[in-house]
Amino acid sequence: MEFVGIFTQYSVIRLINHKTIGLVALTLGLTVSFIQASPGKSFFLMCDEKITHFLEGKNRQPFWDYSMELLCLGTPVIELGTVASMWTTGSDDSRQLLIAMGATQPAVVTLKYLVDRPRPQRRYQPRLWNTRITPSFPSGHATATAAYVTVLSQQYPGSKPLLISYLFLSGYAQVYIGNHYLSDILAGWVMGYGIGRLVERNSSPSTGIVPQTTSLRVAFAW
Repeated sequence: MEFVGIFTQYSVIRLINHKTIGLVALTLGLTVSFIQASPGKSFFLMCDEKITHFLEGKNRQPFWDYSMELLCLGTPVIELGTVASMWTTGSDDSRQLLIAMGATQPAVVTLKYLVDRPRPQRRYQPRLWNTRITPSFPSGHATATAAYVTVLSQQYPGSKPLLISYLFLSGYAQVYIGNHYLSDILAGWVMGYGIGRLVERNSSPSTGIVPQTTSLRVAFAW
């Protein structure tokens, strides 16, 4: 119930402003472009497919293949584990992070089924358990990760290089194992960044919610 109250207060009431309208316009523009291109293959989509297949794994490097697949599977664990670790220590930063990540999912699910883009024709053969249940555009993993990185980068500026590296590597992993087109990842990053910034700006330190610190320290206990 506490999370519901927090989410309602900071992500519904405070996010209804001109910045939200700008984000909606951007996502709608991306949606329309893909809907219009869906009957045929535009130059953009053909380039997208070629680049995606070039970046896709070839099952020739077992260690790297397993690493990429484990990263894809572990991304939600890493991000939700960070939130849980911060929450148990009583950090107010965890609330802002949880709101940002949670706010990405309704937008992602809506766009996925509105655009209804099929997943890439996979050439890579996963070595571990892997599913591709929902439509492809945009990537839910990439969107949540971008929101996660955006908020944490503001809270812990000293960790920004590490967080950005994680963003790029996790997005590349989704393309590498054939889960998404490159454009799915890029669109997810744009959406996640926009949502993360909206949440961060509307629950700024001036409201008494998020204290500013310089580096991120998260401890996982098993």
